[in-house]
Amino acid sequence: MLNIFFKSLIFKFLLLSSVFLVSSCGSSFLKETKNLILDEDNIECPEISFLPHAYEIIKLDKLKKYTSLKEIYDSYLYYADFDKISYNCTSKINENKNIATLNISFDISILIKKGPFFNSNAINNISYFIVIADNESNIISKSTISRDIKSKDNFIVITDNDLNISSDISLESYLTTSSIYIGFQMTKLELDLMRYKNKNK
Repeated sequence: MLNIFFKSLIFKFLLLSSVFLVSSCGSSFLKETKNLILDEDNIECPEISFLPHAYEIIKLDKLKKYTSLKEIYDSYLYYADFDKISYNCTSKINENKNIATLNISFDISILIKKGPFFNSNAINNISYFIVIADNESNIISKSTISRDIKSKDNFIVITDNDLNISSDISLESYLTTSSIYIGFQMTKLELDLMRYKNKNK
């Protein structure tokens, strides 16, 4: 069920047509971390966070050349943000190879509000990524998840349960500050739009 926060956010979003800004931060992100006991060591899941400006998206038509914010407002496809993310970890350490195999199970839900150019009879999709990085922010692995948007409702919830990501990382990264980053796949224009929105909210 859509929560009151999301309905309020979308209402504000539709009112601000002149500048095309969402007055709220756009995310009701909740984080759940479970501690992992392994070889008598208490190891936590890596910290999870959004990449800047990638926790929400205003999806644009790739074939259209936009010339103004008003034109974007009049013809965007949909607005989406992450509603809830929970995850837990299991792992296996290979001391001989100095690596740990990290397995992470996610439950992710995304809230979508259709825009004026959304065509319910066409193939529409939304894509997001999950990145595991080492303690120097080098990417160890990246998984991209794409989902079709099939509902004819104006408000849509997409849920991915038991989404499993596995990666081998060095013991040093595993035992110190490896991180998980999540965000929507965007075009450069979509990313610039999010940067503008966040700068001017």
